[in-house]
Amino acid sequence: MAHFEDLSKYSYWACGSLEVLNVGWLEQSGLATALPTGEHLDLLWEHCKIAVEQTRGFYLCLLCPEPQRGIVYASRNGMSLHLGSAEIRVISADGRVYAAPNLIYHSVHTHHYKLPEEFVAALQTGLVPGSKEYFESLDALGVDWKGLSTQRAASQVVPKGTEIEALQKLETALRIFREDS
Repeated sequence: MAHFEDLSKYSYWACGSLEVLNVGWLEQSGLATALPTGEHLDLLWEHCKIAVEQTRGFYLCLLCPEPQRGIVYASRNGMSLHLGSAEIRVISADGRVYAAPNLIYHSVHTHHYKLPEEFVAALQTGLVPGSKEYFESLDALGVDWKGLSTQRAASQVVPKGTEIEALQKLETALRIFREDS
């Protein structure tokens, strides 16, 4: 995965004249750490459910020890996600936009990566992922996005064998939501 300094200008994908800031594009050395709060993890998780600029491959976590590196799966509140193949967008209350790899959840949860304070403020007071305003902002940004970041629901949420049917229903609901907006 590419490395960018936190709060530097985002340049991984084109974003027009809008200034987007990097967060969480990490490398092994010099990582600031702090124990994460449940609130921060919940807020990041909600953003990770919406895949932005999905790629076809997966990035591995460079913070994990070499023999343990692999595709990252994370679970929270009965739901599991594949991480490492998409980004998230956090949009602050004043319209500032932050881009992070969706591996950021794993980096915070497992490696205790300390989020920049202004990013935390944007998570806490910014647009809520899944809201009409959030989806409208993603569309206005011109980014490619889809709901539920390569999600595979945990068996206690969606019975085994019905994941595809559940995702098709969700995609239909999102399409209707967009048409009604």
